[in-house]
Amino acid sequence: MQKDKDFQPLYASTVEVDLLALEDMLAEAGIETARIDQRDRMYPMLGQVQILVHSTDFERAQEVLKRFITDERRN
Repeated sequence: MQKDKDFQPLYASTVEVDLLALEDMLAEAGIETARIDQRDRMYPMLGQVQILVHSTDFERAQEVLKRFITDERRN
């Protein structure tokens, strides 16, 4: 994994299935991800999880994110 400072936030959500689906799509594209979980431990519905990608992969990751959002709207 790259240094933390080399990662940029790409997407944030409270919906675990969306996070997993996007991470799978990014992995299929060869893009490494990391997570920052900002949910409250007592009240997990408060806060979000951020998906981060390496700065050098950010533009490609944005294209994957666009496909993900388009696919989600169709379902």
